[in-house]
Amino acid sequence: MYRKRNEKIDYAGKSLSLSEWAKELGIKRQTLWQRLYKYNLTVDEALSNGKYLQKQKGRKITWGEKISEAKKGKAPYKMTDEIRKKIGRKGELNKKYIKDRTKLKEGRKHAFSYRYKDWMKNVKNRDLWVCQLKSENCSGRLEAHHIMPWSQSPELRYEVNNGISLCHYHHPKKREEEQRLAPVFQEMVLRPVYEQAVNI
Repeated sequence: MYRKRNEKIDYAGKSLSLSEWAKELGIKRQTLWQRLYKYNLTVDEALSNGKYLQKQKGRKITWGEKISEAKKGKAPYKMTDEIRKKIGRKGELNKKYIKDRTKLKEGRKHAFSYRYKDWMKNVKNRDLWVCQLKSENCSGRLEAHHIMPWSQSPELRYEVNNGISLCHYHHPKKREEEQRLAPVFQEMVLRPVYEQAVNI
């Protein structure tokens, strides 16, 4: 049964509300409410702290209370250098550490370098900022595509003739497609260069 907030509780010759009894006992109103309605204690047991504590002696202790009891009197946990080494395993302690630093992958940092941006701009300028596989399907942003892959030919990475302008739709999505189209792209790029050389 839920008592209304202002309903008076008679005990030991006094008639006080739940909040007033909580102040009198020096506990929270919620704690007193739980004693009365959650644990179904009598008014006598709930309002006399001594009787309530005796009643609690036989109850089961929760995990939170067990942990707090286990920590009593112990110093707080401190992170030592030895523990940090075990956890972090940074640098040479890490099993994936590569001693030969020249074998490290470059990642996508090249995409933000001035040299790479300059290469993209030169490729697009050469192709007049138009997709070289012009068709009605052309859509999306214009991209400078490496004909010979970036990872396999480091000497050709910034060579303008190793790039071709393609829209997002025509840009190869898979490695097999890239390898199949590489000879076609090379011919498209090098044919105008050959024709210019012959005409001179």
